[in-house]
Amino acid sequence: MGPPVADYRKISRRHAASGFLTAITAGRICYALGNPSHLRTDNALPPNVQAFLNSFAPRQLPGVAIAIRGSANTLVGEAGYRSLAARTLIRATDAIGIGSITKTFVAVVAMQLEEAGRISLDALALDYLGSQKLRNVANIGNASIAQLMGHTSGIPSWEDDPDWIRDARGASINPTKIWSSTASLQYIYGKPALFAPGAKYSYSNSNYTILGLIIEAITGNALWHEIARRICAPLDLYNTYMDGISTPAKATLCANRYQYVTPYFERIAGISKYFTKVGDDLFDVSKANLSCEWAAGSIVSTAPDVAKFFSALRSGRLLKPASLGFMTAWREAGVTSQGPFYVGHGLFRQSSAGRSLVGHTGGVLGSTANAFWIEGRPIAYAALSNFGTEDTGQSSRMTANSVAQSPKFVEMISGLVERI
Repeated sequence: MGPPVADYRKISRRHAASGFLTAITAGRICYALGNPSHLRTDNALPPNVQAFLNSFAPRQLPGVAIAIRGSANTLVGEAGYRSLAARTLIRATDAIGIGSITKTFVAVVAMQLEEAGRISLDALALDYLGSQKLRNVANIGNASIAQLMGHTSGIPSWEDDPDWIRDARGASINPTKIWSSTASLQYIYGKPALFAPGAKYSYSNSNYTILGLIIEAITGNALWHEIARRICAPLDLYNTYMDGISTPAKATLCANRYQYVTPYFERIAGISKYFTKVGDDLFDVSKANLSCEWAAGSIVSTAPDVAKFFSALRSGRLLKPASLGFMTAWREAGVTSQGPFYVGHGLFRQSSAGRSLVGHTGGVLGSTANAFWIEGRPIAYAALSNFGTEDTGQSSRMTANSVAQSPKFVEMISGLVERI
């Protein structure tokens, strides 16, 4: 999942601290000790915004959590359920997979390394990985760092491979398997390039897997270590982590994850024996971990954490102006019902309610996510839902995008400047 699509209802896709126990089942409790109630603020959404959320969950989505961050305050709200079986209400501070919003975290780390003179955006991937590394990936010897970040490398996406879909999202899922950083790339070994590097735009998860490997090669550290120390620690993102790879710094409850299942999904992905059916077309997929997505989409977080991250990025807390300028150097990539959308380097730009939104969307097995800031307004926001629609062959179901990219929602929160 990645760029915006033609209707705001559609899911966008393709095209550790001491004192706590280790993480347990991904869809249940991230830490076995501690009370996460301290994470909750008393800054409730205005009644009209809350009513808008209530119109989606639980009637159309199992649950949705939202945070809207301004210059001095953060508003939070939620609707629906953390667990359908237990009828436990979701909280705005529940952790949910953010999918490809992970890429923005990775892009920020890459830009910080560029600022430190440790990486050149014009250099080729193999300049850092060595001539033998990933030699079976098309265009690996010709694509630059900038082309990886802007999805113009021409490298095919492992997310499109039928075998990967079954192994990572369907019948062949192994919940105890933690995927290595290169495991997903093996699904595109030997496949032809989509086009010459720089020729055009094509969204590919492979780009950010390779970028993650480059960051590890440059720093000598695990990718998560660099994200944690460069972004999470400075911003106090205590409830953000890579599923199956790390654990959150403080006690964090995770919402159960639910996947919409269609005949198309059953045909191309298959139903894992670890999925639990909870409705005619809905399965609880909480037992599956997201390590298969790694640098392209494995982060799990909360709406307040994600909104804080995007607010900090917008305001210059994480990058110098020139670096943010590179991330927001736009290239037209397609058209939505609201007008053209543009790709930058780790960020997208699109319109809703006549306003420009800058951010990223995400979708993985069992969750969807959306995070943007509004140009011309000191507002950043995140909407997360424990409902996934990847590989369903349909785009009419409501998702986190249905909330956060809706013109009605954007118009409502644009008027909250005085309050936040």
